[in-house]
Amino acid sequence: MRRAGIHLFLVLPVMFLLGGCQVAGWLVNVFAPPQKVKAKYVPPKDKTMLVLVDGPLYLVYYEPLKYELTKELNRRIVEKHIARKTVPYESLQRLSATTSDYYELGIPQVGERVGADLVLYVLIGEFILKDEGETSPIWTPRLTASVKVVDVKKGLLWPADNPYGYSVEAVELPTTEDSSERYGEVASRQLAQQMAAKIARLFHDYEVGSPLFSDE
Repeated sequence: MRRAGIHLFLVLPVMFLLGGCQVAGWLVNVFAPPQKVKAKYVPPKDKTMLVLVDGPLYLVYYEPLKYELTKELNRRIVEKHIARKTVPYESLQRLSATTSDYYELGIPQVGERVGADLVLYVLIGEFILKDEGETSPIWTPRLTASVKVVDVKKGLLWPADNPYGYSVEAVELPTTEDSSERYGEVASRQLAQQMAAKIARLFHDYEVGSPLFSDE
């Protein structure tokens, strides 16, 4: 309730700038009960989950994207009780560095070798920072991905009817003009964080609606 009270204190002055039906409509939107959204799929409980971010080399050559997306998904998976625990990104790095045939391993094999029961496989479909070449100061960040959940013993769990995975809604940032190459790091981190939120919400119930009752 404290969060709701703060929001109410900040937005009440808006009422005095509106009138009649506008105030009524605004109040309905603000105080309407949040809408509950059910998880698309609830993974088996009390399991260890590996987040495995993959894709064509020309799309995921940028290591910070893979790291940020994995780190943020790991945090949300534990926080939202999607899995009991997750495999650290560093464990996956060690496996790839010490296994000569790493890129020939299947998804279940990778998961099993790092001690996971389940693998949340994230396949990057599109990763764009700029549309007009490396020298352009115009950034148009966009990220798309598909996901699937694989049991290291039983194989594909979800989506059971689509081995290519579930397509997640694209994440896009506003077009920005910035001559600093460091903006790429900022944009990549924001893309990863927003995509992680969209992916995690596939596996837990959440609420949308009034900002007074937001769960994020």
